Amino acid sequence: MTYLFLAIGIAAKNALVPFDTNYLRILYSDLYILLLLFLFERVFDNRKKQNKKEVVYTKLDLIHPSRRTELIAELNSKYGFGEVSKIKVGKINEAKQTVNLLVTFKDQEDNHIGE
Repeated sequence: MTYLFLAIGIAAKNALVPFDTNYLRILYSDLYILLLLFLFERVFDNRKKQNKKEVVYTKLDLIHPSRRTELIAELNSKYGFGEVSKIKVGKINEAKQTVNLLVTFKDQEDNHIGE
């Protein structure tokens, strides 16, 4: 939606320019706006840097909130997750001794496929 608004805004700005204006100046202003958009996209968009993975985990004793650091260390050593920012506990199956975890992490080396 932002890109559509930006395209309409640039077109409206260019339509209001008088005929005797230097067209190179108009081109520079359009490129400047696009460059600002690109920089804002790279600097402020953290969603691209975070991945989410759903993991079926078998150690039920580590899902307690007081043992969260041990769980994070186990996930890092087992699956190679980077900096884990959030863990959500899903369905717990006592019969199979499994739990579904949704792990949100920052992948610095881009080793994981995002969902």
